[in-house]
Amino acid sequence: MSSVSPDLSNSSMNASMTSSSRDIDEETKNLFKDYKIMSKDELVEIIEKCKDLITESEEMSNQRKWLIRRLIDLRYRFAHINALREDIPDDDISIAHHNFKILKQYPSKRIFCDFCTNIIWMFQQCYSCVQCYYFVHTKCLKYVTRTCAHVIVSEKGRPEFRICPEIGLSMQMYRCAECKIQLMNKHCYLQPRQCFYSGLFYCKNCHWNDYSIIPGNIIHNWDFEQRAVSRSSLQEINLFYERPVIKLEEMNPKLFVFVQKLVNIRQKRTSLMEMKRYLDVCKFALKNKIVDNVTGSRRYLVQSTEFYSVYDMVCAENSSLTDYLNEIIKQFKSHIAKCEICKGQGFICELCGQNEPIYPFNEGVHKCDTCSACFHRSCMMGLQKRCPRCERLKEKKISPKKSNQKDLIEND
Repeated sequence: MSSVSPDLSNSSMNASMTSSSRDIDEETKNLFKDYKIMSKDELVEIIEKCKDLITESEEMSNQRKWLIRRLIDLRYRFAHINALREDIPDDDISIAHHNFKILKQYPSKRIFCDFCTNIIWMFQQCYSCVQCYYFVHTKCLKYVTRTCAHVIVSEKGRPEFRICPEIGLSMQMYRCAECKIQLMNKHCYLQPRQCFYSGLFYCKNCHWNDYSIIPGNIIHNWDFEQRAVSRSSLQEINLFYERPVIKLEEMNPKLFVFVQKLVNIRQKRTSLMEMKRYLDVCKFALKNKIVDNVTGSRRYLVQSTEFYSVYDMVCAENSSLTDYLNEIIKQFKSHIAKCEICKGQGFICELCGQNEPIYPFNEGVHKCDTCSACFHRSCMMGLQKRCPRCERLKEKKISPKKSNQKDLIEND
């Protein structure tokens, strides 16, 4: 591996932070200056102050990014003080916003140092970041320059949606996008490797030819082919993988025209939203926590039809998401069919007079957009979709006016 001096590495690491810290006033900087020597109570107070400043700051501004990174450092420091014991050695280290801990149990698969790229043997002591799973030898720890992917994900809020946004090697000054090592000059040539997620070029130490699906390719082309990405991009994609932050239909509505699987998923999620309204007002469903127990960490699937994660799109392609939604629908329907409270919230079709309750999520049911009343779709066919309940309410509003006009005429 080409040698990079610690001073040069540290300067390249802080280059991006220097530009953002220029926009921070001195009063704010001084507020967090001595956080490493603060007591536990002082840290609690300064963490709350930092949260307030983040809320007041402008979204995606340099000030908010600087404050988020400072909040992460404060929380790491607070956790370290909270767990500190006299008989336990200091095995928690914070570098480049990573929260490094000594790796006590070696993984089942072989791991490599993210800095020097060499293998980490089972008998070697090493550290791993609990947030982004950055592995590093103890001897390489002080040279770590890559910012924690968890911090980058928190700042961005969503993955890169563009398809390989390349800026060109010349705009990078022919240097690696991460470690800034020279890739091309008159004396040497290092083969640059392009990351298909960020579009940037890297050296072989920062780009290991790992392969991953690209969120932008899925959103715009429904393309799930894996492509080469850098180490930092791979960690970022992995952290975004299960986060529901993609408004798929808003970003590419044509997908819901050409991909029938997505059309079916949208219909099922709409039905689940209707079912959830019944469960939200049922005391038995709330007591047994049916929605939480059935959906788990993917509750957003029954709350709206907007948001998808990368994992959801992969599951949509292999049809496992459809099976998962069908299972939720089955359990929700089972409760509603047996619960007297939920059945009491159903509708009786006043056109055919059948005593069997119907619901908006049933197939073959028409729901009025104005008054939300439900009827059999076959019963509505002859009425040209005119809602009898709306017509009846309309007549009630008109009839008092007519009676008032008659009274005025008689008085005259």
